[in-house]
Amino acid sequence: MKERMLIGKIMSGAGVIIAIILAVLGYNTYTANNVKSSVADARNMTEMRGHINQAIIWETDYALTWKQESKDKIASTVENAKQTLKLLRVSYKDNPAIMTRIDEMEKLFAEYQTQGAQMADAYIKYDRVVGNSYIDAYHAAGEKLEKSASELIMIFDKEASKALNRGILVSVLAAFLVFVVIVLPTYSFTTATVNQIKNLISFGNDIGEGNLTRSLEVDRGDELGLLAKCFNAFTARLNDVVQRLLDT
Repeated sequence: MKERMLIGKIMSGAGVIIAIILAVLGYNTYTANNVKSSVADARNMTEMRGHINQAIIWETDYALTWKQESKDKIASTVENAKQTLKLLRVSYKDNPAIMTRIDEMEKLFAEYQTQGAQMADAYIKYDRVVGNSYIDAYHAAGEKLEKSASELIMIFDKEASKALNRGILVSVLAAFLVFVVIVLPTYSFTTATVNQIKNLISFGNDIGEGNLTRSLEVDRGDELGLLAKCFNAFTARLNDVVQRLLDT
């Protein structure tokens, strides 16, 4: 039987416990980062919808008032929208489905800008009647853009919910794993060790009362097992000495 000291068993158990805890913490950190990323993407899409609404406001204002300030606001809003789309592209570069959605939104945004510019030019170069002829197409492009943004927000919300649910599931599984892999073996090891110590105490009491015929069953190779072997050898030797004395 391969001997394995108590300190070795304890250190091995501690190593397993630490490995499990680190694995659980690592996966929980990974899951938490996924939740955080999905929430951030949903927030970015909410900001994107805000940029779209701002673009609609300033495009309309510029078409009606021809103010340079409104035109500057349009440029600023468009730049913010592009930066948001860029962030989303980085986050989902490995997700073809979402990348397709982002491409579609970028296309709709470009179409909306074109419709807005045409409407503004019609108001500025011609008259209100000509400008009004572009309104329907302009609003249709804006509605498509807003719908696309809302759909993406719903997708990111679902991604965040999935990541959160995975985190909860992992936590539950981790608790069960800790119970099965740590609590049960620890309880078994502790119970076996305590029982062996009780047997040694009982064996010592029997020797003290003169019972030299009893021997301990040795089923472990640690210090307690070695101690049991020593007790058996000591009892056998003592019993032999007693028998010799009686014979003499």
